[in-house]
Amino acid sequence: LVLFSSRAPRRRRGGRLCTLPPPPAAAYTEVPFHSRHGAKVYPMTGGPRLMEAGAEPGLRFACVLDGKGGCTDLDWAGIARWQPQDGFVWIHLERDEPTAQDWIRNQCGIDPVIAEALLAEESRPRVEDIEDALLVVLRGINRDDENGRAVDLVPIHVWFDGARAISLRDQNHALSALRDIRLALVAGRGPRRPGELFVQISEKVVKYMEPLLADMEDEVDRLDREVLEALSDSWRNTLAELRRQA
Repeated sequence: LVLFSSRAPRRRRGGRLCTLPPPPAAAYTEVPFHSRHGAKVYPMTGGPRLMEAGAEPGLRFACVLDGKGGCTDLDWAGIARWQPQDGFVWIHLERDEPTAQDWIRNQCGIDPVIAEALLAEESRPRVEDIEDALLVVLRGINRDDENGRAVDLVPIHVWFDGARAISLRDQNHALSALRDIRLALVAGRGPRRPGELFVQISEKVVKYMEPLLADMEDEVDRLDREVLEALSDSWRNTLAELRRQA
């Protein structure tokens, strides 16, 4: 939730109201107050702005879905006060940050085995159905913030139950897939239900991987051609036959 007003300040002069020019940008201050969930809400000028990601240790962001495509932000205090009846909450954490690790292990109420799986250093991509919840491990594109190029594939750990989604990535990773969903929620065009959030996370991860996979495929084809050109005719015939059989 971001509150702002585009109405210019007005003052009564000589019995009539006149519009005053806006003060310079430096004159505006942002003083946070708290919603009932503990979210920091800023009175803004010049349009809405995201709550600063990573402003609190270990917490990239947390928000309660409003069921209409929007959300209400939470800080750590808001997360502590949150109750399932407040709505479905998405909590995105830094996996390798001590505050987030302590919350996962000791405060969020997840089974210790699941907690360690979420905090694991390396995990293979998988989806595990655990009673009425899902443990999901994906690999997303880590991008260089300076030039936007793909750097490597990094794990994204996600826990879905009936009331919340908890996702984790490392502090030094930049994942465009999750950022896109976050921006859509802030703009009121995000997922409305938990199932939509799960689908969008999966689809966005795949979408950002496609260019990298295409580049890898092109490189494999190039190497394949170079190897074939260096082989004798008998080897090429054998490989061609194996490919036909496959």
